[in-house]
Amino acid sequence: MLVSLVLGRFGFAVIAVLFAFAALAIAAIGLPGLSYMTMASAVMLSGFCTLGAQFGNNAAAGMLYPTSFRSRGVGWALGIGRFGSMLGPLIGGLLIGQKVPAQQFFLVAAVPMGVGLIASVSVARLCYRRLGGVHLDEMAERVSPKSKETLLAESS
Repeated sequence: MLVSLVLGRFGFAVIAVLFAFAALAIAAIGLPGLSYMTMASAVMLSGFCTLGAQFGNNAAAGMLYPTSFRSRGVGWALGIGRFGSMLGPLIGGLLIGQKVPAQQFFLVAAVPMGVGLIASVSVARLCYRRLGGVHLDEMAERVSPKSKETLLAESS
């Protein structure tokens, strides 16, 4: 709920910030010599930001795509996320089996958040250029269903 409120107020840039903080927090988990409280804070921040970015992306999809494509697009995104949730532990197990040090292990785990950061910045820039803003409430007022379909056709 907090992410939705902030997303509605500040727009798509919030998703990029969440991805950036998630990447930093995940990478910090593997740093040697962290106190218990610092480690717990990094784990909590990484979980909050990762889930917040995921939920923010779902909310943003509802504003960007026309109804006919929205359910299909969000469904595919969630399906690919499920694939990632199966692939992640397999890669983690492989890295543990190779006896990768903890610092490198968590750096590898932060890479998907870095990819999400790049993608979310790209989406925010695209929305700003094509729709005149990055705030969800502004776009809902400015973008008609016809122009949303045009946006999808142009980006394909």
